[in-house]
Amino acid sequence: MSCRLSHLFFLIFLLLPLHGAPPGSSLPAETSLPTVVYISLPACISAVLENPELAERLFQAYSYPRNAFLAHLEKEIEKELKASGNKEAAEALKRRKRQNLVSKVEYLYLKANSDPLLMKAFLLLNGLSGDLAARANDNVYEILSSRLWMPDQALEKKALRQRPETRIKNSIIQLLIRIQLNLAAALCETAPDTAEAKTVALIELSNIAALPPPEPEVDGKTVSEPIPGNIVPVYQETSFPILDLYTSLFHLTDWSSF
Repeated sequence: MSCRLSHLFFLIFLLLPLHGAPPGSSLPAETSLPTVVYISLPACISAVLENPELAERLFQAYSYPRNAFLAHLEKEIEKELKASGNKEAAEALKRRKRQNLVSKVEYLYLKANSDPLLMKAFLLLNGLSGDLAARANDNVYEILSSRLWMPDQALEKKALRQRPETRIKNSIIQLLIRIQLNLAAALCETAPDTAEAKTVALIELSNIAALPPPEPEVDGKTVSEPIPGNIVPVYQETSFPILDLYTSLFHLTDWSSF
């Protein structure tokens, strides 16, 4: 009998803290949902255009493997520009350098998921902490192919209109750009049938055609100016499937209200 009583008292002693504790007191005071930051390629490109100096510093240790002959033609165009020696030429060189930097970032975006240091650079580019868990899930090939889908003649006219070097009246520069564009298009068609090779070829062609970079999207619509109070355009998903379904409907998550 005494043994049973001792067991009963011991059981009551164990249950007292559970009975007397307020609801939820056994949980941590602060809980946070596991979150993966999805880095958007358009957001990264917008960050490059807003702060090219920062982008150069963050990605200077990484190379962008351009076709040797296309790069040589680029140097020849630079020589022609420098020979003119005016302010318009200097501005054209500056803008062209920025276009090349955008192409480099598009290429490095493909590598971000497999290189932690590179991913950190992309996070810092977007104004985020470099130690966040992040993924780069935009399809670069689909983004570029949808913008390059036009007849060769239309693409050439667009390139000659958009390349900053063509503002300088120089027939040699226009001829070099035409050669560049035709060669880049041929290399794109004959690129190895792998996702990365095709994407790299499209990046080169897009760069030479000087197509404007894609703009960030909100609810499926493009915006021409940054959203007030939202300096961190990134994808976000939560651990709850219903919220994943909700947030996947929007390309841009506005954190300004938080």
